[in-house]
Amino acid sequence: SKTNKYSMVIVLLSFLSLSLLGRVGGLVATTCIERRVVLRSVIIERRSNSLGELEREYWESLDKVERNIVSKTRIGLEYLRLGQLDDAIKAYDEAHDLSQGKRYIWQRGLAHFFRGNFEEASKDFRRNAELYEDKFQEIATEERLFAAAADSFAGFEPKLEIPESLQESRPLFRYLLQMYQSQLQPSDLAFLVTTKPISSRRDDPLCRFLFAHFYTGLFYDSILSYSNSDQNKHQKRALAHLTLANERAQLEQSTSSKVNDLTCVFPQLYFQLKQWPSLSDQLPLQDALCFR
Repeated sequence: SKTNKYSMVIVLLSFLSLSLLGRVGGLVATTCIERRVVLRSVIIERRSNSLGELEREYWESLDKVERNIVSKTRIGLEYLRLGQLDDAIKAYDEAHDLSQGKRYIWQRGLAHFFRGNFEEASKDFRRNAELYEDKFQEIATEERLFAAAADSFAGFEPKLEIPESLQESRPLFRYLLQMYQSQLQPSDLAFLVTTKPISSRRDDPLCRFLFAHFYTGLFYDSILSYSNSDQNKHQKRALAHLTLANERAQLEQSTSSKVNDLTCVFPQLYFQLKQWPSLSDQLPLQDALCFR
């Protein structure tokens, strides 16, 4: 394409100019570092152009109704990230109506959940879980976990419905499903390794720390608080886990690749829902690991 040819011309000219500078100044011609910088800039430009072209082609392939659905969903997502839950629900409702309930929009369940509309959230999570599972033949784990928590907060017995024909391929979420289903406190050694407190800025591309602490905190605050009389102890442990999740979310958002990741706002929205302080100075973080 014209863009690729133009990019290659830039590379060749850059190599020639760097080589000439090296000869004139008596320096070694183009170093490996200089080559990497030039090539990296070209790769980034190509990726940006490719993504832009794909986005444009996708948008042009949609009819007017589909474009409105996508637009309303994106608007809802932005409101959800900002914590403007009523506006998010309104946008998602419009997208849902336009799609006649056939579009997978699990974020509407999130907006209802963090707004405190637990019965609506439970229905939304289960409906979207079925849509997702029918289409991809993979278990919709996050939707199922949120639905069980919503049941508990709505005053109903939490139910974790897992289709027998589907399996969870991610080890962490497989463990979380077992934990929610059995309603047992976490005590597995592998879980201890996964949920150890944050001690550095090391990369965690799969967000294991964030997911582990958030869904364990949600488990203590909803599932165990419903089925166990020692609510005060469970809520303290929930707060400790969710504090760790919040710290990790802030760490993830400081990286360019995760700055717009919806998962990173879960802990903040949960603190807003529960009217908890954003951080707990009274609780030692060791309380998050209940088996210590």
